[in-house]
Amino acid sequence: MLYDWSLASANTPFAIQIEFTNDLATRAYQWLQKLDRTKVLHLGAASYVVPSSEPKMDTSLWVQYYHSMSWNSYGEFIDWLNSVRLVDFSSLTPPLFCSCKYGLKEYSCIHSLGLIMMWDHRKVPQALGIRRGKGRPKKVKLALTKD
Repeated sequence: MLYDWSLASANTPFAIQIEFTNDLATRAYQWLQKLDRTKVLHLGAASYVVPSSEPKMDTSLWVQYYHSMSWNSYGEFIDWLNSVRLVDFSSLTPPLFCSCKYGLKEYSCIHSLGLIMMWDHRKVPQALGIRRGKGRPKKVKLALTKD
Protein backbone atom coordinates (compact mmCIF):
# COMPACT_ATOMS: atom_id res chain seq x y z
CA MET A 1 0.00 0.00 0.00
CA LEU A 2 2.81 2.42 0.89
CA TYR A 3 4.68 1.42 -2.25
CA ASP A 4 1.61 2.18 -4.41
CA TRP A 5 1.21 5.54 -2.73
CA SER A 6 4.83 6.47 -3.36
CA LEU A 7 4.57 5.50 -7.03
CA ALA A 8 1.33 7.46 -7.43
CA SER A 9 2.84 10.57 -5.81
CA ALA A 10 5.89 10.33 -8.08
CA ASN A 11 3.80 9.91 -11.25
CA THR A 12 1.25 12.63 -10.55
CA PRO A 13 2.77 16.06 -10.02
CA PHE A 14 1.80 18.44 -7.24
CA ALA A 15 -1.40 20.31 -8.08
CA ILE A 16 -0.98 24.04 -8.51
CA GLN A 17 -4.69 24.79 -8.79
CA ILE A 18 -7.88 23.16 -7.60
CA GLU A 19 -9.88 21.17 -10.13
CA PHE A 20 -13.65 21.45 -9.78
CA THR A 21 -15.87 18.60 -10.91
CA ASN A 22 -18.92 19.28 -13.07
CA ASP A 23 -21.17 17.91 -10.33
CA LEU A 24 -19.75 20.41 -7.84
CA ALA A 25 -20.21 23.24 -10.34
CA THR A 26 -23.83 22.21 -10.89
CA ARG A 27 -24.56 22.09 -7.16
CA ALA A 28 -22.78 25.44 -6.65
CA TYR A 29 -24.89 27.06 -9.37
CA GLN A 30 -28.10 25.69 -7.83
CA TRP A 31 -27.00 26.99 -4.43
CA LEU A 32 -26.24 30.39 -5.97
CA GLN A 33 -29.75 30.59 -7.45
CA LYS A 34 -31.30 30.12 -3.99
CA LEU A 35 -28.88 32.52 -2.27
CA ASP A 36 -30.02 35.99 -1.22
CA ARG A 37 -27.00 37.98 -2.38
CA THR A 38 -27.68 40.81 0.06
CA LYS A 39 -26.89 38.39 2.90
CA VAL A 40 -23.30 37.85 1.70
CA LEU A 41 -21.19 40.19 3.82
CA HIS A 42 -17.57 41.26 3.50
CA LEU A 43 -15.91 40.54 6.85
CA GLY A 44 -12.23 41.31 6.39
CA ALA A 45 -9.55 41.70 3.76
CA ALA A 46 -10.39 38.44 2.00
CA SER A 47 -13.11 36.96 4.22
CA TYR A 48 -16.80 36.73 3.46
CA VAL A 49 -19.80 35.58 5.47
CA VAL A 50 -22.33 33.41 3.62
CA PRO A 51 -25.57 32.13 5.21
CA SER A 52 -25.78 28.38 5.73
CA SER A 53 -28.61 26.21 4.44
CA GLU A 54 -30.41 26.35 7.81
CA PRO A 55 -29.49 29.67 9.44
CA LYS A 56 -30.59 30.33 13.01
CA MET A 57 -29.67 34.04 12.79
CA ASP A 58 -29.14 36.77 10.22
CA THR A 59 -25.63 37.37 8.84
CA SER A 60 -25.47 40.93 10.21
CA LEU A 61 -26.32 39.65 13.70
CA TRP A 62 -23.70 36.92 13.21
CA VAL A 63 -21.06 39.58 12.49
CA GLN A 64 -22.04 41.47 15.66
CA TYR A 65 -21.56 38.29 17.71
CA TYR A 66 -18.28 37.67 15.88
CA HIS A 67 -16.88 41.02 17.00
CA SER A 68 -18.28 41.01 20.54
CA MET A 69 -17.97 37.24 21.29
CA SER A 70 -20.71 37.55 23.91
CA TRP A 71 -22.77 34.36 23.92
CA ASN A 72 -25.06 33.72 26.86
CA SER A 73 -25.14 29.93 26.56
CA TYR A 74 -23.49 27.06 24.78
CA GLY A 75 -26.64 26.49 22.70
CA GLU A 76 -26.51 30.10 21.52
CA PHE A 77 -22.88 29.59 20.52
CA ILE A 78 -23.76 26.45 18.53
CA ASP A 79 -26.59 28.31 16.76
CA TRP A 80 -24.12 31.09 15.94
CA LEU A 81 -21.52 28.62 14.70
CA ASN A 82 -23.92 26.79 12.37
CA SER A 83 -25.72 29.87 11.01
CA VAL A 84 -23.14 30.95 8.44
CA ARG A 85 -20.14 29.75 6.51
CA LEU A 86 -16.94 31.74 6.63
CA VAL A 87 -15.22 31.79 3.20
CA ASP A 88 -11.65 33.05 2.94
CA PHE A 89 -9.71 33.86 -0.22
CA SER A 90 -6.38 34.88 1.32
CA SER A 91 -2.91 33.87 0.19
CA LEU A 92 -2.11 32.32 3.58
CA THR A 93 -4.79 29.63 3.45
CA PRO A 94 -5.51 27.32 0.53
CA PRO A 95 -7.00 29.29 -2.37
CA LEU A 96 -10.56 28.64 -1.27
CA PHE A 97 -11.11 28.06 2.42
CA CYS A 98 -14.64 27.48 3.71
CA SER A 99 -15.73 26.59 7.21
CA CYS A 100 -18.25 23.94 6.07
CA LYS A 101 -17.40 20.28 6.56
CA TYR A 102 -16.63 19.75 2.87
CA GLY A 103 -14.55 22.89 2.55
CA LEU A 104 -12.39 21.91 5.52
CA LYS A 105 -11.56 18.54 3.95
CA GLU A 106 -11.39 19.14 0.21
CA TYR A 107 -10.74 22.91 -0.16
CA SER A 108 -13.57 23.07 -2.69
CA CYS A 109 -17.22 23.32 -1.79
CA ILE A 110 -20.41 24.84 -3.16
CA HIS A 111 -19.99 28.01 -1.06
CA SER A 112 -16.54 28.94 -2.37
CA LEU A 113 -17.28 27.94 -5.96
CA GLY A 114 -20.67 29.71 -5.82
CA LEU A 115 -19.00 32.95 -4.74
CA ILE A 116 -16.50 32.63 -7.58
CA MET A 117 -19.41 32.23 -10.00
CA MET A 118 -21.22 35.18 -8.42
CA TRP A 119 -18.20 37.41 -9.07
CA ASP A 120 -17.88 36.14 -12.67
CA HIS A 121 -14.45 34.58 -12.10
CA ARG A 122 -15.70 31.20 -13.31
CA LYS A 123 -18.20 30.41 -16.02
CA VAL A 124 -21.60 29.08 -15.06
CA PRO A 125 -22.12 25.53 -16.35
CA GLN A 126 -24.19 25.63 -19.53
CA ALA A 127 -25.93 22.26 -19.50
CA LEU A 128 -28.08 23.02 -16.47
CA GLY A 129 -31.79 22.39 -16.63
CA ILE A 130 -31.77 21.27 -20.26
CA ARG A 131 -32.95 17.69 -20.60
CA ARG A 132 -34.26 15.86 -23.58
CA GLY A 133 -37.65 14.27 -23.29
CA LYS A 134 -38.31 10.55 -23.26
CA GLY A 135 -38.28 8.52 -26.42
CA ARG A 136 -36.80 8.96 -29.82
CA PRO A 137 -36.52 12.53 -31.19
CA LYS A 138 -39.00 13.48 -33.92
CA LYS A 139 -37.82 13.73 -37.50
CA VAL A 140 -37.10 17.20 -38.74
CA LYS A 141 -39.29 18.19 -41.68
CA LEU A 142 -37.96 19.91 -44.75
CA ALA A 143 -37.68 23.67 -44.60
CA LEU A 144 -40.09 25.85 -46.63
CA THR A 145 -42.69 23.12 -47.27
CA LYS A 146 -46.41 23.06 -46.51
CA ASP A 147 -47.70 20.42 -44.14
